[in-house]
Amino acid sequence: MFERDGDGLWAESGMLRAEPTSGAEDGFERSMASHEKLLVIGAPVEQAAYVFERGSDGAWRQLARLTGSGEAFGAAVATDGARVVVAASGGEKAGIAHVYTRQEDESWPMTGHVRSADIEMQMAGVQVALDGEWLLVSAPTANEGAGSAVLFREQSDSPMWAEHQQLTMPASAPNQLFGSALYLHHGHAMIGAPGYESRTGAVGVYHYDEDADAFE
Repeated sequence: MFERDGDGLWAESGMLRAEPTSGAEDGFERSMASHEKLLVIGAPVEQAAYVFERGSDGAWRQLARLTGSGEAFGAAVATDGARVVVAASGGEKAGIAHVYTRQEDESWPMTGHVRSADIEMQMAGVQVALDGEWLLVSAPTANEGAGSAVLFREQSDSPMWAEHQQLTMPASAPNQLFGSALYLHHGHAMIGAPGYESRTGAVGVYHYDEDADAFE
């Protein structure tokens, strides 16, 4: 961990370790996401994700160790502070994202999951992003490497998520790796495609249109 001092300089302030762990080579820190004082770290070799919170004294404490199904569970993580999303990138559960919600007793039960036929069973590179009622899941190796990104929307009358829309590049082609990086915030989505136009690379930018009820 690094902190900035009064002079604007960054200095190492400590190190986070998960408890318990399976020992060496657990893949801890393969993925990471944060929101305000909450930090989520994936350990896909161990098939887990760890939730930490920074206290008023500046110290970090471990809140939970999340586990789920699928090989490399923890390969991708996202959080909005109240919920954590963890995805697996291997085995029969590859491409499925699990949603965990913080409870008043500080527990983090799994409250839902999302899956799409277009991203399911993709074995590498699955990414997730979470913002409010929207959850974005991508699989850059899907469709012969063209990539795929699917938006899910949380239902207002239940904790379930429904597939809402598939996002694409204007000219999709093999090896674009669309979905390699994700950004989702306040009705705006950005999706990286490093292989676009012979590896020149591009970012697809989308904005939610209320009238169309779609990201365009």
